Amino acid sequence: MISLVMTTYNGEKYINEQLDSILNQSVQPDEVLIFDDGSVDQTVILVNDYIKRHKLSNWKIHVNKENLGFNKNFRHALNGSNGDIVFLCDQDDIWMKDKIEKMMLHLNRDNILSLASDFVLIDENGKNINSNNIRDKYGMLDFNINEFSIVEVSYEDLLMKNYAQGCTMAVKKELIQLLKQDETNNLEHDWSLSLIAAIHKGCYFYKEPLIKYRVHSDNAIGLDTIQLADKKRMKSREDVVSLELQRILFSLQYANQNDKIYQNLKFRKEYYELRIQLIQKRKVFSLLSLSLFSKYRKLAKIRPILGDITSILKKY
Repeated sequence: MISLVMTTYNGEKYINEQLDSILNQSVQPDEVLIFDDGSVDQTVILVNDYIKRHKLSNWKIHVNKENLGFNKNFRHALNGSNGDIVFLCDQDDIWMKDKIEKMMLHLNRDNILSLASDFVLIDENGKNINSNNIRDKYGMLDFNINEFSIVEVSYEDLLMKNYAQGCTMAVKKELIQLLKQDETNNLEHDWSLSLIAAIHKGCYFYKEPLIKYRVHSDNAIGLDTIQLADKKRMKSREDVVSLELQRILFSLQYANQNDKIYQNLKFRKEYYELRIQLIQKRKVFSLLSLSLFSKYRKLAKIRPILGDITSILKKY
């Protein structure tokens, strides 16, 4: 069974285009579940009208009693799905007509728990954006592979950076059930799913653009949001390192204690905890020695360590 979950919030401007692209899929989902987070525009009316007009008995819309925020609403939607494979969907993109069909060809493999496709960027008017600068912001990890190839994504890479937009992803039911076990973490839902999948060696990327990802001023997590987050992080180097430690602690919950991955994560945990202590105590030379002489030198890359040192020196 294939589920598609979409979250909406004040999405009246683009919602019909997205619904059309789902309805026109060459392979149809068995259920489409739309979770609205308390829109105050015409989103809910438009979706209900669309469902009624096209007589879509397997499409349902749920309106939250209170605003949950983007991340919690998506987790809520994922938990409400019934499919063995669940496609994640935003309200303002456009799917290529064979997105589900092409991804299902790979998702039928047992070893794949999570699969993300490539994408193309479009602007508010649906025109392609070719700016490499914006592409780098949205492209997450850069996969240097041939078109139509598929590659496994490592947990080491994911600890440092998310690798895909959630709206490009499809995941298996067991992954959602694992995520359900931890309702306390604030890590983005898509990043959480990818990390869990990678810990189990089941996180994959498919090099073919299967959605048109729309960049506009109202994106829930858009370019402006990313730039603002970058500025905030620059104010506290300790916060940056603490966020990286948080991802390690999250991943440790899902690793087998008898596995090398678990031991590697524990080693990383020690390193990040020490690094935070040295930043707090302003130990410039001790930080530098992490890169040059310590048992952590393979983890302690010179560039981030210099960033730590620079942040300390700026305070003097």
